[in-house]
Amino acid sequence: MKKTLLILLLSFFIIGCSNNKVIETPNKTYPSWFLHTQNIEGDRLNGFGEGETKDEAIKKALSNLLESIQSNVQSSISISQESHKDYIEFIEKNVKKDINVSTNVVQINNYSISQIEQLAFDRIIVKISVDKNIFLNTFYEEYLSLKKRVKNSSTNTLNDFMEYKELLKEVEDFKNKSILLHTFKRVSLNDYFLLLNHLKNNFHKLQKNVQLRLKTSDNLNSFKTIVLSKIKDLDLNIVDTNSKYTIDISSEVNDLHFNGFFISNNILTFSILEDNKLIKTTQFEYKGFSSSNFKDAFVKSLQEIDISFKELI
Repeated sequence: MKKTLLILLLSFFIIGCSNNKVIETPNKTYPSWFLHTQNIEGDRLNGFGEGETKDEAIKKALSNLLESIQSNVQSSISISQESHKDYIEFIEKNVKKDINVSTNVVQINNYSISQIEQLAFDRIIVKISVDKNIFLNTFYEEYLSLKKRVKNSSTNTLNDFMEYKELLKEVEDFKNKSILLHTFKRVSLNDYFLLLNHLKNNFHKLQKNVQLRLKTSDNLNSFKTIVLSKIKDLDLNIVDTNSKYTIDISSEVNDLHFNGFFISNNILTFSILEDNKLIKTTQFEYKGFSSSNFKDAFVKSLQEIDISFKELI
């Protein structure tokens, strides 16, 4: 009996000691600002993220913000499908990639951390915010700058052609940003597409009127197609008759036979002329190797050409 009573007393003592010890239980409760997220609050665009480090949480918050913008952009696409059917396939395939790339830079430069908290289980949560007006103004100012550069060309010069070609690419690349601006009611899609079509029409007129005569040295006469195919972005009409502009391509070759190999050291000179007056001359050197003959080595040297027409003018 005494033995039993002693055991019971010891048991109560052990229980009492254990109850006096503080046992930490990790707090896994998220705050309300993280549980009930709002990606758009008035003039603020918000993103929410969680990670083991602050940088990881911010990165995920930026991604969350991008996804939110993407969701708004996608919903705006359906609104414009009826009046802009020609562009919908392009937009649906590319809008996410392009918007992610273009907005990411702006967010990195302009976001602020409005909430940050370290949870008890080694997790960090953050809320980042971007001023919607600053965010959109970056794209809107770019759009206004593009509009300002679009003009009716009264001349048919090679410079006009190159300027319009570059501008057309910039305006085409702006398509998805215009969707973004349309989503937040900054730019009408109709306004953007009218601008794009106006630019295309002017460019095609220049493309018809600005012709380029091709002239080559004798050793290139049989290889004109190869040489022209290697000049990137050459969108002009190439003619054999007299023209205001001429591209004169000559080749100076130094052949070498060494250890069973035929080597063609080919110096190509590209000259651009306007009314038979030299505008610019550019030289490039290419090497071709062959185990067969010098002609094969010469052709292989031409296949090494990798230039753009912009480099030549």
